[in-house]
Amino acid sequence: MTVITPIIHLNGDRRETLLAQLTTAYRAVSDAMNWLSQCTPNGRNYYPEPGRLQLAEHQHHARMQHLQAVYKSLEAEAIQIMRESREPAAPRPIERMKRKDLEQLLNTVGDILNITPDTSRVSSKK
Repeated sequence: MTVITPIIHLNGDRRETLLAQLTTAYRAVSDAMNWLSQCTPNGRNYYPEPGRLQLAEHQHHARMQHLQAVYKSLEAEAIQIMRESREPAAPRPIERMKRKDLEQLLNTVGDILNITPDTSRVSSKK
């Protein structure tokens, strides 16, 4: 099964948020598996009808396999998110941009708006 992971970016949830959500779900599925294991069919509950115990065991096994598949999928998604590179750095505030970068930004905006920006007033501070 291919696990589709979210793309970590500035407009989405933070990696920590995604991992916390997955961890909560992961633990809940683990708890469900523990509770389900306590429901393992016991022969004394099925003996009056031949073959019924085997059907119940098959059903129980199928349920456990479904939960294990969900468990492994959540685990794989969390591992992928942890392996991804760090979140992208936040954009630099304009006041901390170098003159050349700020002029380029103003010219790009000017091109988009079809105007010529006055870059002569751009501070020469770094």
